[in-house]
Amino acid sequence: LLDEPWSNVDPSLRESLHAACAAEARARNVTVKDLERSAGEILDAFLGSPLLKTFQELDIVGREVPFEAAVGGRLLHGAIDLLYRRGGAYVVADFKTDRARPGPGPGMEKELLARYAPQLAAYAEAVQAALKLPRPPEWEIWALRSGRVLTV
Repeated sequence: LLDEPWSNVDPSLRESLHAACAAEARARNVTVKDLERSAGEILDAFLGSPLLKTFQELDIVGREVPFEAAVGGRLLHGAIDLLYRRGGAYVVADFKTDRARPGPGPGMEKELLARYAPQLAAYAEAVQAALKLPRPPEWEIWALRSGRVLTV
């Protein structure tokens, strides 16, 4: 791990990453080394992208916000990765680490938006209900490997 580009960051971040990978590796029955390599790639991409600066400047309402809501006749529960305010309006953001398949980037972005649109729309509806907003908040995908924010 020490030869990874992100090894220059705060040592407590590396320790936290190692502990999280160790626990997750046991749960998934994979090696800690493989999981740390993958997590290191994601962290390196995030730290080297404009997303880090964007994240640091947000008016964050909550991270990993638990919710339970009736959406579309179904009871949903989970955690919203990031809820923040932009210009007084709420925004729901979901972090995705999907690997890009070979081919041009825009195709992968369209695929991510199509794949996760129902999930993000449900999160936005849950936030609207919980906060009694007149309309659902905007939502976006933070593609951590590419360092891009994808919006509808």
